[in-house]
Amino acid sequence: MNAALAMLLPMAAKRWTSRLLASAVLLAAVIIAGYRIQPPWWDMASDIREMSDAIADGTGYEGADEYVPAGADPSELNKSLPRVSDDKGAPVPSKMLAWRQTEKHFKVHTAAAQNLTVRLFNYPAWEVVVNGKPTETQRTDVTGLIVIPIGAGDNDVHIHFRRTIDRSVGNVVSLISLALFVAAWSKTGQGRMTLRTVLVATSNTGKLRDFDGTAAPFGIAIATIPNFSSLPEVIEDGTTFEENARKKAESYSLAVPGELVLADDSGLEIDALGGAPGVRSARYAADELASGHDDEHDNEHDNRRRE
Repeated sequence: MNAALAMLLPMAAKRWTSRLLASAVLLAAVIIAGYRIQPPWWDMASDIREMSDAIADGTGYEGADEYVPAGADPSELNKSLPRVSDDKGAPVPSKMLAWRQTEKHFKVHTAAAQNLTVRLFNYPAWEVVVNGKPTETQRTDVTGLIVIPIGAGDNDVHIHFRRTIDRSVGNVVSLISLALFVAAWSKTGQGRMTLRTVLVATSNTGKLRDFDGTAAPFGIAIATIPNFSSLPEVIEDGTTFEENARKKAESYSLAVPGELVLADDSGLEIDALGGAPGVRSARYAADELASGHDDEHDNEHDNRRRE
């Protein structure tokens, strides 16, 4: 859920600067939470060596350096404490059937009722069953180890790591968030969800239609700039089509801050005329006429020049 949220929040911003800012804020939250609320979970080289040694000689406690019950002090742990002991820390003869990460199973025989201290932190997720019956446990005052009351005679003690309600709810929330994220991503990839709207610097319906047909498969909507006809006309004095298109896009984008603006320029380039008329296609036949001429006037004037 956190990964999906961290990706969606920056994507919601229109500008890359806003996206970078959102990413920086999320990263800062992780760093602050890691050092002020919960220490970093990663291990250093010295921690790895210590855990390896503890595994080799059997003196280690599972998660003693990182994950301990609230209020427990791992620095007070007795590294020589046996897996099953009495109130005084003396070993209790037991038959070990299983000692795995999520399951501990052993049998003990005692002459009188007593409390067993298990070399295991008393997390809420541990469920203890003695002789087939769930049993309420206690914990040691300082180190937070599991204390199990048993009766006289034979006792079959089974401890397993159950799924608590918070883990189940967390999984459900994560799955819902992941499903929504995948659905949104899938719709975006198939063009059913518009990623961005690109404004085209033209009021020509034919151009808008052509641009829209090209952009639609990529999930991009095409629209004209609002109130485009009222904006000051940009003088196309560039020497190439690209220069004129760039000038119009940059100029008209000032009227719609934060939006993507596209502009084009086109004309005829005839090899026999050395690439002419080129950028002057619209006014090549009537350079001497006043501005405001149309195609009909250009054609008529061009015919007279050929005669």
